Amino acid sequence: MEAVTAIAALSFALMEGSAYGWGSPIVIAAFVLALVSAALFARAEMKGPDPLLPLGMFRNATVSAGMIAGMAVNIGLSGILFALPLFFQQARGLSAHTAGLALLPMTIPLAFNPIVTGRIVGRIGARIPMTAGFLLAAAGTILQLRMVSTSDYALPLIGLFLIGLGVSLTIPALMTAVISAVPREQTGAASGALNSSRQVGATLGVAMIGAILGGAPSMTAGMRLGLALTAAVLLAGSLLSFAFIGRKGRNPRTGR
Repeated sequence: MEAVTAIAALSFALMEGSAYGWGSPIVIAAFVLALVSAALFARAEMKGPDPLLPLGMFRNATVSAGMIAGMAVNIGLSGILFALPLFFQQARGLSAHTAGLALLPMTIPLAFNPIVTGRIVGRIGARIPMTAGFLLAAAGTILQLRMVSTSDYALPLIGLFLIGLGVSLTIPALMTAVISAVPREQTGAASGALNSSRQVGATLGVAMIGAILGGAPSMTAGMRLGLALTAAVLLAGSLLSFAFIGRKGRNPRTGR
């Protein structure tokens, strides 16, 4: 119950912060409720005989870094999916249908690349595919900045393809890395925690872009800042992945 309350309160605060005002009592109360609920959940998990989320697994660097990386990749993906259709329609005058078609290059790699990624991870591990995926997504996001300044769609379309390619490299490798880093009896908990961190990241991504666009003097200025921050988050994800994913240490499955 505490975990659900924490996630719900945090999601409300992030989604409605720009509407109510970040300093409004209702938003502050939601943040406080999320913090208190998270603390109560952590206390219950530490003292309970059969915890829903074994906190000890976060002592593994791959697991902890993987949760943050999952949040980062969804901040980027959801932020982009929220911002670009708005820009296409409001700044470029495209219809909703045409704006949806404009995003099509991003979906192409998602249809086939996860299968290829699984084979790559099986051969060389998750660290390099995750790092490369974040870098490709960051590069694709940076290319979107050209779309903000010009009507030329060639580079932005390439950028969308790179974003899709990067995400389809990162997410399967991330899931493999986290699940393989915990004992078999904790795989369900690790998978659930990773999915939760990704959903929080999605909420953060939409809230971040929404707040930037709402407070910017123009749609163009807001898009520039929003895309730049999104690219920075993805670059940070690449550094995190390279530094911590797959760090050598005791294997939780073999005990060696």
